[in-house]
Amino acid sequence: MNIRAIAPVVAGLAVAALAGCGSSDDSAATATSAVTVTRTVTPSAPSTTVPTPVVTETVTSTGDAPTDDSDDNAAQPVRSAPTATSSFVGHYQAHDADMDITRDGTGWMDLGDGAANYERWRTAWSPSGSSITIRLVRRDELRGVGMSGTVGQGTTFSATFTSGSQGITILHMTKGGQKYVDWCDVNRFGGAYECGA
Repeated sequence: MNIRAIAPVVAGLAVAALAGCGSSDDSAATATSAVTVTRTVTPSAPSTTVPTPVVTETVTSTGDAPTDDSDDNAAQPVRSAPTATSSFVGHYQAHDADMDITRDGTGWMDLGDGAANYERWRTAWSPSGSSITIRLVRRDELRGVGMSGTVGQGTTFSATFTSGSQGITILHMTKGGQKYVDWCDVNRFGGAYECGA
């Protein structure tokens, strides 16, 4: 197939199609739309000891307006990852555990049960009100029996900042509504009893 011979034909068809798009009311042109909505969420009553989570989320939708009753070509909104304004981004430690929450909505989590049993997971996280939801995406490493099957791909946790018994900010994480582990970002807030050894 000779692409050089086809290119002028395609260009000619494109020009003819665009020439038919007029500004009159009887034009058969389709409308193209682009919408970007940026929403910043901040709780209304910030605490003096616990950082106020501020998460900015951008929703973008672009696409051609449908020319018939079919929505098959309508673009779906695309949600971007949480931005650097999130106060949850950081490196956290707990007893037999480490976790990184990164700006792009991903991270990793190391969970251990003693010295011989360990799992490393890639994670995804997203804002959920004044908390975040963390989901285990893929296990990268397993030693021993790991966490003995108590976590797996798709396991979700909810995490929120709270003040520990010593007044130090901790990230309290639950699984299924039950306490799972308390994390400390020692670089920002210091270590706390709740975060273990």
